[in-house]
Amino acid sequence: MDFLNEVKKISNQFSARLNHIDSEEATKNSLVLPFIQLLGYDIFDPTEVIPEFKVDVGTKGGERVDYALFNSGMPTLLVECHSYGSSNSGAHLSQLISCLKATNIRFGMITDGISYSIYSDLDDQDAKESMPFLEIHLLDYSESQVNELRLFTKSEFDKEESVVEAYRRKFLSDIRIRIARELTDPTDDFIRLIMRPEISGSSTKLDVNHFRPLIREAFDEIVDDCRVSHSNPAPYFAEYAIKPAPAVKPTELINWTSISQVSHVTHRDPPTAIKFEESESQQIDYWREVLREVTDWLVRTGRLSRNDLPIGGNGDGFPFVNSVPSSPNGADYIYPRRVSGDIFIETNYNANNLIMYSKKLLAHHSIDLEKIRLRFG
Repeated sequence: MDFLNEVKKISNQFSARLNHIDSEEATKNSLVLPFIQLLGYDIFDPTEVIPEFKVDVGTKGGERVDYALFNSGMPTLLVECHSYGSSNSGAHLSQLISCLKATNIRFGMITDGISYSIYSDLDDQDAKESMPFLEIHLLDYSESQVNELRLFTKSEFDKEESVVEAYRRKFLSDIRIRIARELTDPTDDFIRLIMRPEISGSSTKLDVNHFRPLIREAFDEIVDDCRVSHSNPAPYFAEYAIKPAPAVKPTELINWTSISQVSHVTHRDPPTAIKFEESESQQIDYWREVLREVTDWLVRTGRLSRNDLPIGGNGDGFPFVNSVPSSPNGADYIYPRRVSGDIFIETNYNANNLIMYSKKLLAHHSIDLEKIRLRFG
């Protein structure tokens, strides 16, 4: 069985176990250890999987990490766990980052048994500012994430290759953050760079504050144009290239499917966009974003407000949409997402349930499901 199918199999097993997980030990035994086995390590071999691994951190002496994984006698990965369904206070991450910096182990993982985040020792930030370079949620994942996870299996782990990939992902993340900042709040240096051709040879001093709103507006138009072109920026930028590329006409309806026809989607690749009635399409990457975009659209169009909440539960039930990230009985959402109108949704469901709840929410507001479409491929 190839690795992708193994991940699919364990995902189904984990989904069936979640209602019975109520402690950190249960999380370790029923979720984390099987995942470590999935990576190819013998959990019964104390030379490969060492529980309660001791690390000397500064003057504190011995810190304990839940597991340390070894490959041919060399440490490959530290694993820090917290119980499924509990909120991560950050203490686990702080401890993990400290232990990485105190050892020659380059990679660490923090998990609740379902969501796995891999960190490296490359980041000099404080623990609370550290970003994982790989995340995978076993109830909602993509094939590309599985391929990246494959690099950390015992048979394929290559320390140098993994470090190179960690650097690549770190720089990619930094670049995306910087571009996003320039999109929303262009810096003076960026404005001068963009406007250099316009002021070349001019004796007039550039007033960056004059051009800042224009550049921000230009960015907004680029994003809107790319959405119309189904999130493919190539046709847009080709228009302004020195040697324009041939125009590419998007086929508006190809691969679009009404949400009413979408079911039994567990382990199917998620859609790439969603379209509401006659509005522009929105790019998405994960199944959980379908529920998020449906809820956000209902709020933005005035159909859903905080006065309608909670939705999806009764007196003792667990609503999937609420004005706070918890149920009326006080149980916190595990993976909450905030949408417009300061409304929260719970996304800790498998792909089938995410689609089912999206349909229920649309039907609750009398929306014709045929007019809500998803694009695949």
